[in-house]
Amino acid sequence: MLTVFLSMLAVAVTFPFWFPALMWLFGLAMGLFGMMMGVFGAAIGLLSALFALAIVGGVLATVFVLPALLLLALVVWLLFPRQKRLPSE
Repeated sequence: MLTVFLSMLAVAVTFPFWFPALMWLFGLAMGLFGMMMGVFGAAIGLLSALFALAIVGGVLATVFVLPALLLLALVVWLLFPRQKRLPSE
């Protein structure tokens, strides 16, 4: 259970790094598919793929990345509690 949780946390925290690369590759694939359909298909395919993935990326970032970062902040806050000062003598 802990392994699954840590794996999901790692995926969520590193999401901003690997998602743009996947978005670019998917946009490239859509662009190549669009080029087969015609001269203007490449631009239409790339733009539609990028717009769709930007919307999906925003939703995924809201759903996964923000809660994961809040959870990471909570874990760090719990791991490093404030040190109480001893009363001066």
